[in-house]
Amino acid sequence: MMPCTIYIETIKPIISLKTKIPSFPPTVYYLGLSEFSSIFLAISTQSDHFEIAPGTALSTFCFVSKFIFLILFGYYRVWKWLQVSCNLWIDIYNVLSKGTAEIYRPGKTLGLKVFLIMNIFFTILQIYWFGLIMKEALKILV
Repeated sequence: MMPCTIYIETIKPIISLKTKIPSFPPTVYYLGLSEFSSIFLAISTQSDHFEIAPGTALSTFCFVSKFIFLILFGYYRVWKWLQVSCNLWIDIYNVLSKGTAEIYRPGKTLGLKVFLIMNIFFTILQIYWFGLIMKEALKILV
C-alpha cells in the first residue's frame, strides 16, 4: 500500500466529520482553523477582471479590501496557523511518545508523521506567501 493511501485512510474519519459540520460564513477550513481572508482577496481583484470606474465606491472598496486581505491573511494564515500548528505538534508528540496512537490505531501512525511533514511545508508556504503579499502592499503604499 502506498504511503499516500495509508495517510488518506488514516484521516478519512476526520474528513467525513468535518463535512458534517456547517461553517458560517463560508470559509476555508484546515486543521481546525477557519479563515475568510480569501473573500477580500476575491473582492480586491475585481478590477483585474472587470472595468471599474475610478473614484467610485466600488473601486474604493476594492482598494481597501487589499489591506483587509493583508491583515486577515497575516492573522489567520500566519499567526493563528502557527498557534494551531504548535498545538498539533504537541498533541501528536504526546500520542506518539506515550504510545497512545499505536494503542488506538495500531500500525497507522505513519499518517500522523506525514501530517506533520505536510504541516511544515504548509507553514513555510504560508510565511512565504505573506512575505510576497507584504512586498506588494509596500509597493502600493510607497
